[in-house]
Amino acid sequence: MEKSSDVRRVREQREPLYVEVKEAILELARTQCGPDRRLPSEEELCRLLGVSRATVREALSIL
Repeated sequence: MEKSSDVRRVREQREPLYVEVKEAILELARTQCGPDRRLPSEEELCRLLGVSRATVREALSIL
């Protein structure tokens, strides 16, 4: 079994969730949206990515 200090170290190495969501949105834009197509709505992105609206908004704000 892992020690709690090992678990903390793993968590510290992860990127914040909004950064992961930003990358997922960029990938979605590259693969499924052309120059004449819009991204899905915030609500749809939340559903597709399984995250809260606040997380989607933070990701979009850094894009």
